Amino acid sequence: MNWCIEGKTAFFFDDYAEFEQKLNRYLSDSEFRHQVQRDCADVIRQMINNEKQARILDNFLQNLK
Repeated sequence: MNWCIEGKTAFFFDDYAEFEQKLNRYLSDSEFRHQVQRDCADVIRQMINNEKQARILDNFLQNLK
C-alpha cells in the first residue's frame, strides 16, 4: 500500500461511474495526465534509491560466482 497514493500512483473508485469519470479525465486532459505521470515518477524516485539497489544487485551477482 506504500505505492498506492490516490491521484499520484493510483486511482481509487467506489463504483463504475467514478472509475469512468477518473479514466475519462486521465485520457482526455493531457495536462492532468502529464502531472500525474510527473507525480508518479517523483514518488518512485523518493521510494527507490537506485544506487543502493545497484549495490545489492552487484553483491547478489558476485555471490553467484
